[in-house]
Amino acid sequence: MAERAEVCALDVSFFTFRAYHALPPLNTSSGLPTNAVHGVAAMLERLFRTEKPRYAAAAFDLPGPTFRSEIYPEYKANRDAPDEELRVQFPYVRRLVEAMAIRCFSDTRYEADDILATLARHLAAAGHSVVIVTGDKDLMQCVTELVTLYDPVRDLRVGIPQVIEKFGVPPSAVADVQGLMGDSTDNIPGVKGVGPKTATRLIQHFGSLENLLANTRDIETLDIRGAASVRKKVEEHVEAAILSKRLATVDANVELPIEMAELEVGPLHTPELLALAEELEMERFAARVRGALPEQVQEDRAATAPPEPTRLEASRSPSLRPAGDWRRMAGKEVALVLTTDTGGAATLALECDGHHALVEGNEAVRATLAALADASTSFSGFDLKGMARDRGIRPGPNGIDLGVASYLYDPSVGEHEPTDVAPRFLREAIAESRGAAENAEVALAQVARLIPALRSALAAHEQTELYASLEHPLIECLAAIEARGIALDKTLLENISVELAGRMEALVVKIFDAAGGEFNILSPLQLRDVLFSKLGLPTKGIKTTKSGPSTDRESLEDLAKHHALPGLVLEYRELAKLKSTYADTLPRLVDAGGRIHTRLNQTVTATGRLSSKDPNLQNIPVRTEDGRRIREAFVAPPGMMLLSADYNQIELRVLADLSGDRALIAAFEQGQDIHQATAAEVFEVDVARVTSGMRRTAKVINYGIIYGMGPLRMSRELDISRSKAGDFIRRYFERYSGVKTFYEQMLERARRLGYTQTRAGRRRYLPDIHSTNGGLRQAAERVATNTPIQGGAADIIKAAMIHLANAMRSEGLESSVVLQIHDELLLECPEREVDRLADLTRDCMKGAASLAVPVVVDIGVGRNWAAAH
Repeated sequence: MAERAEVCALDVSFFTFRAYHALPPLNTSSGLPTNAVHGVAAMLERLFRTEKPRYAAAAFDLPGPTFRSEIYPEYKANRDAPDEELRVQFPYVRRLVEAMAIRCFSDTRYEADDILATLARHLAAAGHSVVIVTGDKDLMQCVTELVTLYDPVRDLRVGIPQVIEKFGVPPSAVADVQGLMGDSTDNIPGVKGVGPKTATRLIQHFGSLENLLANTRDIETLDIRGAASVRKKVEEHVEAAILSKRLATVDANVELPIEMAELEVGPLHTPELLALAEELEMERFAARVRGALPEQVQEDRAATAPPEPTRLEASRSPSLRPAGDWRRMAGKEVALVLTTDTGGAATLALECDGHHALVEGNEAVRATLAALADASTSFSGFDLKGMARDRGIRPGPNGIDLGVASYLYDPSVGEHEPTDVAPRFLREAIAESRGAAENAEVALAQVARLIPALRSALAAHEQTELYASLEHPLIECLAAIEARGIALDKTLLENISVELAGRMEALVVKIFDAAGGEFNILSPLQLRDVLFSKLGLPTKGIKTTKSGPSTDRESLEDLAKHHALPGLVLEYRELAKLKSTYADTLPRLVDAGGRIHTRLNQTVTATGRLSSKDPNLQNIPVRTEDGRRIREAFVAPPGMMLLSADYNQIELRVLADLSGDRALIAAFEQGQDIHQATAAEVFEVDVARVTSGMRRTAKVINYGIIYGMGPLRMSRELDISRSKAGDFIRRYFERYSGVKTFYEQMLERARRLGYTQTRAGRRRYLPDIHSTNGGLRQAAERVATNTPIQGGAADIIKAAMIHLANAMRSEGLESSVVLQIHDELLLECPEREVDRLADLTRDCMKGAASLAVPVVVDIGVGRNWAAAH
């Protein structure tokens, strides 16, 4: 096991709790506890000094329920709340880590363990060695050849052998053992009466919990004390075992905006860190930081030091008054803070024109929000979508969602959760809103200060109109989609899962036969050894990682020309992903009504596109037969139909509109197959002589141009020489010279202004556009040219969703949008409304795009998603 790794993934909770309990009480002159902050600072300094990672990332837990507490409310319910002296330090610990220029990740639906697992999976898949710095045994399930754990307090490193020594099974089966024996620390039930030794023995024999549950009769054949009794216990607690494994399994598929350039480790001692150390009166630490800073930085900082940030303790609004004052707020903009405690009880704090109200209790909160919404009130605060989704309340036309506004102000700056927005725009930690009324008072005062700050920020970046016309009305549309959900055929998915398992088993035989022996198919290191050492496949043209030749999809596709094994592994990976991500997982996420609810993220992708999570329903393969079969499980209830409305080649049409290229516009105006037309130009043949292969090449070129694909990438995509790919690109720009001119103009403008933007005015700032680092500069140049196209298409589909929602409401239709998938809308409608809905949807989608070329919307109808699309 390697002593050090290339990437450190930091479990900040581990550092924080260890530091708090290890150090004596330390306080500022105002009484603010700081011992945890002191300890974390020292631990991080020591860690980076000894480990010297090239990259680093930190994961944080956020307050509130996660998906685990949603599926099992008793999860961690036995834990005491952290000491108040520790809790108040959490925001300062995050500020500390951010001030050290360490990339921070958090997600309201996931725990830090899930984020760490996702980082490890993603980075290891890219060939990086990763160490998760933690003392949490639950993360042992993440250990692989490239991923290890390290507890710096005990100087303990954990690899595969240590996991096997601890649990008796390999890392991949740790959650299976935990699912059987349960975990009293996290209140995971497990199978009552099955302890660690028995659980380990069972998984050692059966390999997985699922295999055990399918063959419980075989338990009595094992040399286990009381085997018959064990079998009975397992059979009586099947559901508890399945639930417990789900609770114990870290989710390594959290949607994270991971950019390697952002993870690169720089100097930990920064001016921002010094400012925080001085604020918290950490004199010795501040002296160390000050001594590490260059003299010029210290002089510049002293000359330009901003005034001290306003402390939350000094920010007191007038005392909150009883709920009756809300009536003065009707029809106006109201600042709000809406929270629920661990028991689910709601508290609502409101402010408008100096009038305040505090509403406590679920029913009182519901009634107040409903009354204000009926009185045309506009709400402002954080997570208006969640309020609208969970409470059925329209946000109103004139409010502001602080997270969405922060995102629109600069979508590339980082995350846009409350913990990020308050420091970014007020230079304050986010105020704790749970608990006593005084907490709600301080939190509400902070929100009231953030509202004008965000409005001013939007105005400064000329985003006010775009927010009001597009992003704010979209909040209500997304809330309705999330609340509605879509019906799922669980039985079909369960059958598909069984079939996929059988095909995977058959593939294993073929793979081992092709390899000449057994190995871990999903292990990059073992696969690399088989491909290049044992089989001696060529490495020429294959990407190289620090640990050797890559085994990613692109590399395996290249190697498939030389041997059968890479193609079989690719097929196995695809089946494994479909089975685990969709066929096995989706049925467990349906609600009591048989519907599944995704979350559509408005503040994640820098281009303006929406993303999907919990689960991600935008990533189901559509071009494969297996992917289409997964889509068959998304169904319409009896008496209903699904209608799919998909923009036809919208990004290419946006390109034609922006560039004004006459040839491209003419092709669309004449209704030509644009890929066929491009093929005719590139291959210099008549349109009638274009073959399917030529058209495929042209399709790669058309979309490759949008995404800034160069000759090297195109040569790999098309399996041609680099010079030939370069020749294709040259011919493309010769034919579509307006596109070339457009790109040149976009680059010149981006270099001059420092940002690029869509026709609607959505901006994306480009700090690396003048970078001396060629890779960073070229990436920024690609963003400068593709954002107006991708972002423009995103603006169009968002406008279409708003127009369509208003039109359906106006006509009193019972139809509703149930999914948004990039350029496609999926609607559920009564059979009697199909024809009218098809016309209305087409009109709204076409009307949302005012382009110089015809806009085409493809409509399909069916009983399931696959049939409709």
